Amino acid sequence: NDELLAMDVVRDDAFLVTVTDGGYAKRTAVTEWTPKGRGILGVKAMQLANPERGSLVGAIIAAEDEEVFAIKASGEIIRTPVGQIRATGRDTMGVTLTTVGENDAVVAVTRNAESEADDDDTESGGEAESATGVVDSAADPGQAQGSTPDADESEPS
Repeated sequence: NDELLAMDVVRDDAFLVTVTDGGYAKRTAVTEWTPKGRGILGVKAMQLANPERGSLVGAIIAAEDEEVFAIKASGEIIRTPVGQIRATGRDTMGVTLTTVGENDAVVAVTRNAESEADDDDTESGGEAESATGVVDSAADPGQAQGSTPDADESEPS
């Protein structure tokens, strides 16, 4: 009954952030995970002895200065810096990331795709691609986002 939870590229300076549907999370330095060979049964990623903590819904490799989003079944999205999630060992229970109601649960977790470099480009007048895929250019503030000038139109003088 095992299922693949997540796949990611590991970086030595990063953390493994694990989140449960009960709203608990923890981050563990990837250096605490030793490589294993074939034929092993796995390594426990989080202590889930208490049923109210729920089961794992996400695992992400992230740097301390990145952010993660936790998405609830109710539609609420929680944005949390990875550095604010308590660093713990591999086989621990984690801490509260968000509170969930009786009929709610965390259903997904993802890393924030925007980086500080993207924010710096936007502030300095460069182009940055928004989450919708539309390029927002500070070079032409009069042009509406996502629109293109017609070739027939002449520039007003």
